[in-house]
Amino acid sequence: MLDQSLRCFTEVINAKSIRLAADRIHIAPSAISRRIALLEHTLGTPLIVRTTKGVSPTEQGRLLFEYATRALLDEERFLKEIDDVGALRLGNVSIVAVEATIGRILPQAIQAFRTRFPGIRIAVHIVGAHEVTEALIHRNVDIGVTLNPAQKSEILLRMRWPQPLRAVMRPDHPFAGRQTMSIADLLKHPYALPDRSFGIRVLIEREAVRQSIDLNPTIEANSLQLLKRAVEESDLVTVLPPEAMRLEIEAGTLVAVELVEPPLNKAEICVLTARGRPLTRAAGEMLKCIKAMIADVIIK
Repeated sequence: MLDQSLRCFTEVINAKSIRLAADRIHIAPSAISRRIALLEHTLGTPLIVRTTKGVSPTEQGRLLFEYATRALLDEERFLKEIDDVGALRLGNVSIVAVEATIGRILPQAIQAFRTRFPGIRIAVHIVGAHEVTEALIHRNVDIGVTLNPAQKSEILLRMRWPQPLRAVMRPDHPFAGRQTMSIADLLKHPYALPDRSFGIRVLIEREAVRQSIDLNPTIEANSLQLLKRAVEESDLVTVLPPEAMRLEIEAGTLVAVELVEPPLNKAEICVLTARGRPLTRAAGEMLKCIKAMIADVIIK
């Protein structure tokens, strides 16, 4: 990439001889002399002097030699990085996701990716549901994972994972023995809800409006972890997707009851990318890992 004349010049200064430099880089001495003459003409100053001890740079030649040496090293580093990125030894992947995905989807997908590509840096930002699509469109993020995103022409849906919302409470709660319940019944009892940055809250509010129910949560939080702990420690109920409470259900500290409203049962986690923006090879491999992780969970 660097001008061949500069390469010839640096070889001459290092070898202190045009003939020795010609032998090293397999270019005729006359061709090297012409290239140096062209550099001198372009810069308007002598660059080398010939003495009985060989070729040495003028003061201007010394400055050019230092510049060319740095440029050659920079080019070498650059070409190596290009090669490393192409071979997935270096690179970056950025992900934005909602909190419900951090239980196992992202951690296991990231671990699978790192096993194959340990040199790739991964940046993950946990945000509200509405921020995922905005980040994909406006912040050059590679992959988004969110709950029930709004349809936008700039967004490409890569995978869906059904996550029907459930009423969640302690095992000794009066509602715990039910097979099903309505959101209207749930909201008659003290309850906690995610704030409006969550797709869960958006779905609940839509259903509340449809049924003419006023929402008045006892606790409103921007953390699903806090909501789960609050429910475990009290008589509160909340609403969560299965993936967000999987560990607590398995441990027996929370139970889930099916909600009868169809819109709440159609919730799903979606994997997204920006339409029209090609994924890097690294981002493409990460997308495969996320999709494989979800597919494996669905099959199980």
